[in-house]
Amino acid sequence: MQKKLIINQNEITFDIIDKSSKLIRFSYNDQDYEFELNKLNGAEMTLKNGTDVFSTLFAKGKKTFALIDGKDVELEYPSKSSARKAQTEGPGRMISPLPGKVLKVMVKQDENVKLGQTLVVVEAMKMEHAIKANCAGVIKKIFYAEGEQITAGVELVKIESDTQ
Repeated sequence: MQKKLIINQNEITFDIIDKSSKLIRFSYNDQDYEFELNKLNGAEMTLKNGTDVFSTLFAKGKKTFALIDGKDVELEYPSKSSARKAQTEGPGRMISPLPGKVLKVMVKQDENVKLGQTLVVVEAMKMEHAIKANCAGVIKKIFYAEGEQITAGVELVKIESDTQ
């Protein structure tokens, strides 16, 4: 089962292999991890990886904080509405939801596009993500070429909407 998690405002995707009340096994970047729930005290728990204590987790409101090797890390699950908003920040603005690499640019400037048409394919965390038109219109600007690295939240393509 694939899950997403935001760690210090960077979204990652991982696969849960096995999960119980005392154990979680998951795969991330082609490596498997297994953690055991060691202590549970109110809103605090400790995770162990074998004999090493990995992290102490603290819940505060809707966010969770981890103490890993003396460093504070903020964890949260992305909401469906925030994921949708990151992908389509208004008509005609096609925003990258994740950092990655532009694999394919499927359109050209001044080309007419339909709602839902794939415009750009981005590779992020070894997965391909299709960036689709959030409105029908004409491509006004393509900001990145194939092979370029991008960060999350950058505008990839600008569409002049048919409804403008």
